[in-house]
Amino acid sequence: FEAVKQERQQYFDELGQMREQKSRLETQLREQQARHEQMNQANAEKLQILEQAEVRLKQQFEHLANQLFEEKTAKVDLQNRQSLEGLLSPLKEQLEGFKKQVNDSFSQEAKERHTLVHELKNLQRLNEQMTREAVNLTQALKGDNKQQGNWGEVVLARVLAESGLREGHEYETQVNLQSEAGKRYQPDVIVHL
Repeated sequence: FEAVKQERQQYFDELGQMREQKSRLETQLREQQARHEQMNQANAEKLQILEQAEVRLKQQFEHLANQLFEEKTAKVDLQNRQSLEGLLSPLKEQLEGFKKQVNDSFSQEAKERHTLVHELKNLQRLNEQMTREAVNLTQALKGDNKQQGNWGEVVLARVLAESGLREGHEYETQVNLQSEAGKRYQPDVIVHL
């Protein structure tokens, strides 16, 4: 009976630890979401600034190209266009690189958030399981003979499993036997030595 009390206390301790871990993970998730929102806003602002700069540069270059076209003859038109493309090409590459960085950042944040949510769900399932086991243990300790018997079988099965024994190999449970006198009995466990 003392061992059951100790195991009950251990379950309550583990339940408390699980709840603390769940609370920490929820806090981390909220912090991660706040950082993600800040990064999204900052990246969106940077992207908007770059796009506006690109529009202004294109307008300036187009204006310059028009002036050159008007000042020069048709034979230098091709050269001017190539020059303009040469000026715009590096800017376009830089913008594409920045857009890729922003998209990669969004993707990484989404993966981290998904992992954190998955861990929280697992922790919640463990928490519910520990709560159910604690309730079962409490009922067993309050004198319900059926619950005490069931709980004793659970504890015995756990002890046998932790000892490296396998059901159906090194031990059997709930085997119906008959004594030489013809009396029937059913032990909880038969261990094969």
